Amino acid sequence: MSNKGQSSIEFLAILAFSLAVFTGVVFAVNSQVLGVSESLDSGLAEKALGSLEASATDAFVQGEGLGNFTVLNVPSGIEGSNSGVDESSIKYFIGGTMHFRSLEFPVDGKIPLASGYNVVRVFSKNGKVTFRPSCILPDIVSFSKKVPAASSARDFLKLKNFSGTQVSVSMEQQKSSEDIELQVSEHEFTLSPGESKSVELFFASLPSASGKNFGKMTVTISSEECVDSFEIPVTIDSSGSGILSVFPARLSGTYAAGSENFADLSLCNNSETAVHNVSVQASGGIAEWFGEQPEIGSILPGCIDVSAKFIVPSEASGESTGFFTFTDGYNSASARLDFTAGGG
Repeated sequence: MSNKGQSSIEFLAILAFSLAVFTGVVFAVNSQVLGVSESLDSGLAEKALGSLEASATDAFVQGEGLGNFTVLNVPSGIEGSNSGVDESSIKYFIGGTMHFRSLEFPVDGKIPLASGYNVVRVFSKNGKVTFRPSCILPDIVSFSKKVPAASSARDFLKLKNFSGTQVSVSMEQQKSSEDIELQVSEHEFTLSPGESKSVELFFASLPSASGKNFGKMTVTISSEECVDSFEIPVTIDSSGSGILSVFPARLSGTYAAGSENFADLSLCNNSETAVHNVSVQASGGIAEWFGEQPEIGSILPGCIDVSAKFIVPSEASGESTGFFTFTDGYNSASARLDFTAGGG
């Protein structure tokens, strides 16, 4: 045999050996990947059950009517017919393996079976802890605000749609006393899949307010995937006095489109020393009416009159709501403005 023929045979032998090794490596890698995938799915199931157990225990300890929200990353491959809630346990079946948690109190309701991120509302009612899949996750489940008499404050509630369909949201507020104000900037809106929205909240204690007052925000959601409602309790502590306060806490009126007007307010410094670097800003639906406002600067103890100029847009019509906020960067007071644009 020539050297050339021998070299060809050796090359083929080396190629065959390399292919065998490569094929074995591919099979080994695929096997490992499948093993890792199964391990990840089991790990997600265990983590989801752990989150449900912790939320359920927390809700049970809190007592009747109170609850919380939790986000679960549910693995794929869940066997829906065998997974769910059973008396005092919660369980997920995946790949023929049962993952479960036994609880020391009765539970009912449903747990999410769809793979991916899901929101679950967990609350205590009638001596049981109930699981209820939801579409919306709020970033705050209760508000507790220090709002001394004759002052006001603002905050925000962020809602995120975790479902795969558009969700309609409506919000209503209730209060226990006429001495406080509790308002939301938007009562109805929609959220697309994955969309978040921050709703502005307004809290005010009228001059007659004292002690603690209570209210709640009721959020109702509706979509193809879920219909649900939940309450966000509100506590307003009206005792004492804030550094800054504004009168009136709420201002309303009807103005002609295209007209120039003034909002007359009294801003008070309730401390014993001067407050510096006070600025004012309009927000909400009436923000463009006011434009850029001049700096107020320093305020000595006592009250000053503030007359804020605003121009109603020529194309404006109907009702517009917003807030006029005074702040020195540390303390703030807000007035709610409910303005209606009438005819020219």
